[in-house]
Amino acid sequence: MDSALDTAKRLYNAKRFEKALGVLLSMEDSSEENPEIPYYLGLCYSCLLYTSDAADEEDSVDLGGRRII
Repeated sequence: MDSALDTAKRLYNAKRFEKALGVLLSMEDSSEENPEIPYYLGLCYSCLLYTSDAADEEDSVDLGGRRII
């Protein structure tokens, strides 16, 4: 069975940033116990911010085969 962090990593790598963020935020592990948690939280927030900014500017963003316009 995969850990929640492994699931979040898989979702992040699949460019499903919102779902990965939800998994990370629901984890009971402390970020002090596992430094990868804040790392992946930061990556997810950055990617979501980037796609949000591009959408605000009416640019299109390619998310690995899925296009957000």
